[in-house]
Amino acid sequence: MLTSRSLSLVALMTLLGASAASADPVYGTAADLTGSRTEANLVLLTNTSSGPNLSDYAGKSLNISWEITQLNKSAFSYTYTFTGFTQPTISHIILDLTDDAVIPQVDPKAVTETTFNGSSDGVDLIFGEFESNPQNSGGPGGSNPGFPVGPTIVGVKFEGMDSLDPLVISFTSNRAPVWGNVYVKGGNNGFAYNAGLLDLNSTDVLDFIARPNGVVPEPSSLALCGTAALAGLGLGVRRLRRLRRRG
Repeated sequence: MLTSRSLSLVALMTLLGASAASADPVYGTAADLTGSRTEANLVLLTNTSSGPNLSDYAGKSLNISWEITQLNKSAFSYTYTFTGFTQPTISHIILDLTDDAVIPQVDPKAVTETTFNGSSDGVDLIFGEFESNPQNSGGPGGSNPGFPVGPTIVGVKFEGMDSLDPLVISFTSNRAPVWGNVYVKGGNNGFAYNAGLLDLNSTDVLDFIARPNGVVPEPSSLALCGTAALAGLGLGVRRLRRLRRRG
């Protein structure tokens, strides 16, 4: 027989379960200004038509950390540090941007003043929508091994890093940080991406990293820690338009 204490415990557990079940997706919502993700938060194995594809980064100690600071009322400094991505070293990185930073035209202030380990030499940025190609994984050129079939990243591709470990990417943006996606590629079969790329409805912040938002922040929102309450507006149109660029 259930006692009043047992009933109270059951009611509490039911309430907690209902609360967890009703948690909202975190993609596109205000992100932490500092943080990090390890290999435990990254996807290093993907299924292909020929079977499972294991990344060359599997079994290694990986870390992606970030630090974001507000420079003024309309600018933020973003710094990402990638460590452990060796043998192969990183050849390019694709970082999520909300659609209106790229489509219908690129916002020149969304990512600017980019450096790799403090230098702008060799830095190359490509803006577009990146996705897996059934014939050549990761785009027309097949340059993104392991990129999952189905999801896309509308954002910026960083190229030109030269065997740097750790790799430190810094840039300035007019957009406040929200939770989003990242894809890392090295060598012929080195790949890693955040778990949230497979599920934008995830309620776990550990499935995402901080990245620039697609909505230029208003002064009132900057006063509240520099986050944008309307961060997720671009999500609804993410799949409606395609800007096909080379992968």
